[in-house]
This record gives sequence, C-alpha cells and structure tokens, in this order.
Amino acid sequence: MSQPESPILTIYAAEEDAIALSLSEAMVSMRLSEKIVNQAREEMRNDPDMQGNGLINKFARFIAHAAEKLISTSIDYTIAEIANVSYTDGALVFTYTGKKHALSFEDITIGDHGDKTPVLRAFPPESARAFVEKFQEVKAHASA
Repeated sequence: MSQPESPILTIYAAEEDAIALSLSEAMVSMRLSEKIVNQAREEMRNDPDMQGNGLINKFARFIAHAAEKLISTSIDYTIAEIANVSYTDGALVFTYTGKKHALSFEDITIGDHGDKTPVLRAFPPESARAFVEKFQEVKAHASA
C-alpha cells in the first residue's frame, strides 16, 4: 500500500480553522482539520454514555463509530479532474474537467445556529490567493 502524498500547501477556513484544504502534486483534498478531529475524538472518548453495557451505552458507541467515519472523511479530486481554481468575489472557485463528485467542495458550509457560510468563502483572502497560485504551478507542471 502506498503512502499518501504530502501536501505542498494546506490552508484553513477562517472559522476556528475547522476545515483544511490541501494541495499535493496529485490531489486537492478537503477535510476537517486535525485540531477539530482530535477535539471530537476526545469529546466522544470522555462521554459518560460511552461507558457501560446498557442499551443507551451500546447506542452511543454505535453513533460514535459512525461519527468517527464521518469526521475522518475527505473530499478528494485529482489535479486532472480540476481544470482551474480562481479566487473571485471573496470565494475560491473550482472549475472541473468533468462531472463533480457526489460530494464536492461547493457542498460544504460552516457555521451554526442557521448562519451557514459556504466554506469556499471562509478562507482568508491571502491564503486563498496563495492556494490559487500554487495550484496553477502544480497544474502547469502536471500538464508539461
């Protein structure tokens, strides 16, 4: 089994650095940041409902197992699947070479209490511009 490629650049959404967008020579990936994943795992581990053998405890462990899969999920596109990335009107904009995946970067929002922001608008401008610039370099190298 091959090792995943190390990111060239990772940027974080402004709200608590909850979402990481990473670029490698072969892939663009979006996932929950390690900080948030570790925080969620710690909360699940310390939840009193996770202890014991009762029905509620078993149900809590089942939910925690499902949550673990969810928080470990990433959205991945190969460099070849992305035609271009730009930063327009305060948002990262991905143009795909074909059909978007079932779950795409555009589907992700952050915030709570009814105040949802598309994650592609949540990256600091300087980070987003750096991501676009580095993507252009990687894409040009991949096309050469």
